[in-house]
Amino acid sequence: MGHESDPYFINYPSGTFGAPIPSYTDSGVVGGLHAGYNYQIDQFVLGIEGDIEGSSYSGSTDPVVDYKGAIVTYTAGTQIPIQGSVRGRIGWTWNRVLIYATGGVAFGDVQNSLSYTYFVDPYISATNGRVGWTVGGGVEYALDPNWSVRLEYRYTDYGTYDFVLYAPPFDGDAAIVEHERDNRVEAGFSYKFDMFAPPAPVVAKY
Repeated sequence: MGHESDPYFINYPSGTFGAPIPSYTDSGVVGGLHAGYNYQIDQFVLGIEGDIEGSSYSGSTDPVVDYKGAIVTYTAGTQIPIQGSVRGRIGWTWNRVLIYATGGVAFGDVQNSLSYTYFVDPYISATNGRVGWTVGGGVEYALDPNWSVRLEYRYTDYGTYDFVLYAPPFDGDAAIVEHERDNRVEAGFSYKFDMFAPPAPVVAKY
C-alpha cells in the first residue's frame, strides 16, 4: 500500500501567466509478483529482483483559473494501473533477519485526465509509459529454509513530462506539466528455490 504526490502545473509559454493546479495526493493499494536471485557471502547478501504490480492508485483536484478573462474549472486526475521495476539488492543478515537496501529502474503506465467546464467536449486524457528510478529498503524474516516475509519502503520518481492543450480557450498556448512520484510501504512473502543445493544422498534398500 502506498501514496503518491502529483503536482500539476498549467504552463503558458506566451507569458500570459502561470497557474499552478494545487498538488494532490493519490492513494491506493498495489499487489503483484516479484522474482529474483540472491547470493550470500558470509553475512552479506547480494541480489537482483524484478516485480510487476497492479495498482488502484487514483486521485484528483478541482481548481478554478481565470485564463485571459475566461473562468475555467479543471478536474485533474492520475491513475497508474500497472507498474514494475528491476532492482539490485544488498543486505546484511543476522540469524533469520535480513536488512537490505534496494534500487534500480522503475516502469509505470501513467494515465492522466483533465476536464474543463469551458467548452463542449470537456474531457482530455493521455497515457504515458514512463521510465524512472526507485530506491528504498526493508527487512525480511525467514520463517523456515524456504519461506520468508518482508516489509519494504520505496520511493519512486517517474520524472517530469507535459502534454499541450490544443482545445479552446488554450489553442496550443498551454501545457500540463506533471512530476510523477510515489512513496510506498509494501508487505509480502517469498519462496526460495535452492537451485544449487547439493542433491540429497541416495539410500539403497535391498
